[in-house]
This record gives sequence, structure tokens and C-alpha cells, in this order.
Amino acid sequence: MSLPSFEIQERIKGRNLTVLILSKRAIEDRQQNSVVLRKRNKYSAYVLQQCHFQLSLFTFFLRTPLPPPIIQFPWVV
Repeated sequence: MSLPSFEIQERIKGRNLTVLILSKRAIEDRQQNSVVLRKRNKYSAYVLQQCHFQLSLFTFFLRTPLPPPIIQFPWVV
């Protein structure tokens, strides 16, 4: 039985943390019935979406050059 978790996992290969979380969740999902399984997979997809959003924001800020620091010396008026 193929789980949506594994499909998502393939698409985001290389994001180690997310892959580990999804793998653990997918193993837990296998032990549940199909109704609980569907609900959990929807939740996994939502969490993954939030992670991607925050990660992309983080990488955006990393790539955005910082303004030069303003250095004020007490003897300079």
C-alpha cells in the first residue's frame, strides 16, 4: 500500500529533517486504519507545507544582503 507520505518524501528528497519526520509518521500511519491514515496524511501535508514556507522565508533572508552596519564613534560628530 503506497502512502501519500512517501510520495511527498520523494519530492522533497534532500531535506533531511523533513524526510525523517515523514518516515516516522508513515510508519505510525501503517498501524492505523484507513480513516485515521487519511486524516494524518492531510495533517502531514499541512505541516510539510508550513515547514517549506518557513524554510523558504529563512533562505530568502539568508540570501538577502544585509545593510552595512552603522558604526558611530563617540569622537565623530
